[in-house]
Amino acid sequence: MQPQVNVLIVDDDEGSLLAVEAVLSGLQQRLFKGSSARDALRLVLMYDFAAILLDVKMPEMDGFECARIIRGRERSAKTPIIFLTGIDEGKMPRFQAYEVGAVDYLIKPIEPTILRSKVSVFVELAQKTAEVRRVAEQLREQEAREHTRKLLEREKEAALSQQRWLEAILDTLPTPLVLMDPMAVRPRFANQAAFGLAGGVFAGEARPEGLLLKDGEGQPLAEENLPMHRAARGERLHGEMFSFDGPGGSGTVVAFSERLPAQHGNTETVLLNLHDVSVLKHAEATLRVALTAREDFISVGSHELRTPITALKFQIRNAIKTWDRPEAITNPAEHALGYLRQMHASIDRLAKLAEYLLDVGRLSTNEFQLRPTSFALEELVREVALRPGDGSLASPVKITTSGDTTGEWDRARLEQLISNLLENARRYAPGPVDLLVSGAGDHVTLEVKDYGPGIEPQDLPRIFERFSRARAQDDNKGFGLGLWIVSQLASHHGGTVTAKSTLGEGAQFIVTLPRTVPAAAAAARAS
Repeated sequence: MQPQVNVLIVDDDEGSLLAVEAVLSGLQQRLFKGSSARDALRLVLMYDFAAILLDVKMPEMDGFECARIIRGRERSAKTPIIFLTGIDEGKMPRFQAYEVGAVDYLIKPIEPTILRSKVSVFVELAQKTAEVRRVAEQLREQEAREHTRKLLEREKEAALSQQRWLEAILDTLPTPLVLMDPMAVRPRFANQAAFGLAGGVFAGEARPEGLLLKDGEGQPLAEENLPMHRAARGERLHGEMFSFDGPGGSGTVVAFSERLPAQHGNTETVLLNLHDVSVLKHAEATLRVALTAREDFISVGSHELRTPITALKFQIRNAIKTWDRPEAITNPAEHALGYLRQMHASIDRLAKLAEYLLDVGRLSTNEFQLRPTSFALEELVREVALRPGDGSLASPVKITTSGDTTGEWDRARLEQLISNLLENARRYAPGPVDLLVSGAGDHVTLEVKDYGPGIEPQDLPRIFERFSRARAQDDNKGFGLGLWIVSQLASHHGGTVTAKSTLGEGAQFIVTLPRTVPAAAAAARAS
């Protein structure tokens, strides 16, 4: 259905006005009437018209002058004007009518059919023009909506690109981060570090089978008390500690949370920051062990140093008494010589303790230089094993060799390595000791086996640690450095040392050395 348009009829003759209105009413359009040029100008200012039917003869201002004014207004300049006149056609100033912008004129009395047909043409034209305008407006609105849609899509894509860029940056950070909506069950974003922590349980993943979670008090942690859930509920975490232990490893995290208000087009967000302090906790435990070992070292060291010093003082005092009262002793010189031998043994023990301390310092600071020479390891083993020593540590030794055992090593350092292993076997396993030296390919192997009580399984992993000793509770001998020095000397030569033991069947120490010190190892030790 076509929209209605406006048609204006202006005539000072009431009868003519009503007659024209009656003719045009059949067009079903909105008809406006005026009885003067002033009425016409007022209505033209208020409405747009498809056609204006204007009487020529009117008081105050005729139709020509009124048409000129209508045409002079930009909005109504192209409105069709049809003049109505009672003047004979021969006397009608047609040129004047066309000059002021009229499109036609009708002579009264007006033929209804002609009037209706002429006006209907302009009505139809106005309707089509209105339709065109409506379609054009719809197209403009559609284009505007499409333009707005594209702008919104570009803005959305730009925002998503920026978000993806920021998430890519956050994803590479080593600190576990989780972003979530308040009261959300699952996080909005979690970086790789968060997913890699405790099987991702702190990033919203299902709890891995066998994973045990605890709070700062060491109590089992329920699912609803995970830091993510607590932060989402509105709790502010400030250094809350949580621990985990499972198939993938154990550790400790410290949780911080912050509620970020809605801003920059983003909704309110909860930021959960998890600090993995597992390394710090391990370092703390290691430091605690080291402090305990240091105290143990100081205690044992004081005892070890006090023993030869006390003996030395006692022996010197007795030697002095011998020379002060020679008449009371049958053979003073022989008696004093015995004390001198005891003093020599005490001084040897002090020198050995001092050498241990020096070796610890050199090995700990990498100020340890090797001086390789060529020799057979089996010869050095025999020399050390058969050397007279402390009678309290005397044990029968069986030496077995096979293959080529020659190589280039630091003789003095390997002598210390062999001596420490042999002394360790004699100290903790009185009885026979088997020494096996064998060479094959690029390596030479030394095995030291005793038949003592053996080493507890829980002690095996730590016997090569500094200040560590696998011993009975009442055993206070030694610094706990002998086997540590053995491991360091083997490592400095590019080799390894391992231990095996079965309770009640003794212990076995196996040293494997390359025939020559690797260049990389030598360079590292010299640096």
